Amino acid sequence: MGAGLSERAIRSSLTGAWGLPLRVFEEIGSTNSEALEWARAGGPEGAVVVADHQVEGRGRRGRTWMSAPGTALQFSVILRPVTSGGMGLLPVVAGLACAEGIGACCELDVDIKWPNDVTVEGRKLAGILVETQLEGPEVRACVAGIGVNCHWAEGDFPPELAAHASSIDIERRRRGVSSAWRRADLLAAILSCFEDYYRRLDEDGGPALVVERAAARSNVLGHSVRVRFAGGSDVEGRAVALAPSGGLVVATQEGEVVVEVGEVERLRSK
Repeated sequence: MGAGLSERAIRSSLTGAWGLPLRVFEEIGSTNSEALEWARAGGPEGAVVVADHQVEGRGRRGRTWMSAPGTALQFSVILRPVTSGGMGLLPVVAGLACAEGIGACCELDVDIKWPNDVTVEGRKLAGILVETQLEGPEVRACVAGIGVNCHWAEGDFPPELAAHASSIDIERRRRGVSSAWRRADLLAAILSCFEDYYRRLDEDGGPALVVERAAARSNVLGHSVRVRFAGGSDVEGRAVALAPSGGLVVATQEGEVVVEVGEVERLRSK
């Protein structure tokens, strides 16, 4: 197991209810796949799957999540939402928790690129994939997978990613941050924030607080954007707000539209 990510190190770092039971792997196909199977077998909410290395990690829209052994934090959390009303906010909660966890553990001020990336100055540090397990029309469980680039060095990224991706070590070095940190501590920090915000979704004012804090970290709000949809269509306008559902409100020439799912590109100001 890579340094700082042993089961013992993780257990000693946990501060909340989430993280136990725990499954830790040196190598796995996908933590999300393992967590979905565990959920089908009755895995409880808050159970976590962690891997030092994924060989079949998934991103949104069928993309592959790349990492080398020992360089990333890759984990999945089983969720069992009581209702489907807050489903759209799960990626928002995961992104906010990831951003705050990185800030608390690694002393980096990071942003959120709607809907599922954590970035620093436009460079991607982390990605999120929420998958749902259905039983007929009912949501049986959800799994939130998070992958964070941790120990990549300058020059490690392939050419097609070098300009758009970064790692915690790279960004800390650029800022002269030298304090010690471990992936186990980062995992614990993210899980603690995640559990807190997730619980708030069932409280009065909780969803609004989640949206407000995520909006404050957004790097697309206030900018001209193009949102591309899976079918090939797109919409252009100015990203003006996050909707209560977690969707992105885009002001177009025809009026405001709420985008629930899409791929966002920031455009240069005209």
